[in-house]
Amino acid sequence: MKKYSCLIYFYTTRYFLILGIFIIAFCKPVIGQVTDKSSFKKQTVYIEVASKGACYTINYDRVFHKGEKSSLSYKVGAFIGKDGIAFPMGLSLFTGKQQHHADFSLVLTPYIDHYHTFLAKEDLSDKYLYIASTVGYRYQKTKGGVFFKIAAGPLLFLDPPSDHFWNMDPKLYGVCYAGAGITF
Repeated sequence: MKKYSCLIYFYTTRYFLILGIFIIAFCKPVIGQVTDKSSFKKQTVYIEVASKGACYTINYDRVFHKGEKSSLSYKVGAFIGKDGIAFPMGLSLFTGKQQHHADFSLVLTPYIDHYHTFLAKEDLSDKYLYIASTVGYRYQKTKGGVFFKIAAGPLLFLDPPSDHFWNMDPKLYGVCYAGAGITF
């Protein structure tokens, strides 16, 4: 009886040992990947100043795709001034793995001048659309902290008349942006 219990113990111990080795061997890389992705901070809040359009905006930027060589993010923002309001929306593609990135962005900014009368009976507001395509530099650590961005590029300015929205006279300008904030 003692001989059989030793054999059963040996076989069950061997199977548990082999099972344990497989679990450790195959689960360790998965645990490492999960820990690495969870330490990546995706959200940024920052203030941005511009040379054309809304002079400053408060923005929220979120990385929605993190790749090996490039990542994608979107931004939404707001500007409320004495006579105007603006709501920039954009997409950014940035490269790099560490904190230094090349940044390529496309930003649409609807702007309403004299917005106080926008929904009034006598609408005196004027609506504009700014479309900017920029190339720049982004400093953003993967674990969060200080965020900095500077960019420049062409800006398409559209000023539709009040009576016919699609009858626009486009103008092309240059624009520069600089922003600073925090990633969390």
